[in-house]
Amino acid sequence: MAGRLVGRSQGWLRAGVAAAIASLVVAVSVALLPHPATSALPALLGSSTAATIEIVPGLALVGAGIIVWLWSPATIVAGLSLSAGVLWFGPSWLAWTAGPALVPTVGLVATPLLVATVVALVGAAWAGSPSRLYASTLAAIVVCSAIVAIGRGMVYDPFDDAACITACGHANLFLVMSLPSVDRTLRSLAAIVQVGAGLTLLVMSAPRFASRSAWTGSYGRVIGLGAGSTLGLGWAAGGLFALLATLSGSLSNLDASTTTVAAASLIAIALGLALGVAERLRAIDLVRGLAVQLGTLTSSGSLQMRLATALTDDTVEVAFPLPNDGGYVDTRGRPVPEPTSATIQSGAKPISSRSRCRTPTG
Repeated sequence: MAGRLVGRSQGWLRAGVAAAIASLVVAVSVALLPHPATSALPALLGSSTAATIEIVPGLALVGAGIIVWLWSPATIVAGLSLSAGVLWFGPSWLAWTAGPALVPTVGLVATPLLVATVVALVGAAWAGSPSRLYASTLAAIVVCSAIVAIGRGMVYDPFDDAACITACGHANLFLVMSLPSVDRTLRSLAAIVQVGAGLTLLVMSAPRFASRSAWTGSYGRVIGLGAGSTLGLGWAAGGLFALLATLSGSLSNLDASTTTVAAASLIAIALGLALGVAERLRAIDLVRGLAVQLGTLTSSGSLQMRLATALTDDTVEVAFPLPNDGGYVDTRGRPVPEPTSATIQSGAKPISSRSRCRTPTG
């Protein structure tokens, strides 16, 4: 009884901390959003549509990150989702000229980091075990994004930018030396990184989305992979046009379209993460029910105790696999390491018995 009370109190504590973090992120992010008159999107999309695009994707990713952190062991996915949600507001901070100069300066540095964070998020959530090629590509995207972020923070001076449409009302607080030619090179590198990130998402997500196993498994995974494929295609096309525009000294005609596609895709990714958590919780409830039913099949003791007695091994543990490579849980629904011994088949559902001794398979 005391253990249950402690577990519940810890759960409420985690929920309270998560709610506090979410409230802080939402309050700060919304407070730092620019007035519509200072943003480039309203002139292209209309103020109401632009406000939706600027706010909803970031808040959706933050909310999904909180949900994953509370009810799933995938802490890396939770952290990446929270980070992507915050970084989504980077261009909005960059466009805010009515507040302190620190806000657009932070937006200048934060904006290039979004693409790398989203690629890592989709890969960690739905790509399974990463290949060496994917790991190398992701590392290159992260390094190049960091170079663009740090480099632009050091050399970009909005007062030397004749084509400036954002951050034009404040000086760059991180400026070391104004080097317009270097900044132009860094913007070209940012466009190349966006193309690479888009192609990585497309190659990683599209084949998995089109596979038969994806459509017979988790709906959250299907939504996430579909959104990743769409976002990859949009970023690849938008980055290519942005690169050509940067090299020619003009403005890209696809900026608004790319932003709209990215907003819709990121909302779908957040939905896929939340739906995946809901499916995992439902699977855990089913496993708990199955464990109770199996426990009643024996005349004395639980299934785990009966197996330990039969095998003369007190270290035997019964683990139940969750669907879609969701890991394993014990008879109480708690996550456990992957079994290393034989698997006992129960109808269409495998029931794994972990032991230092080999168990027969039936």
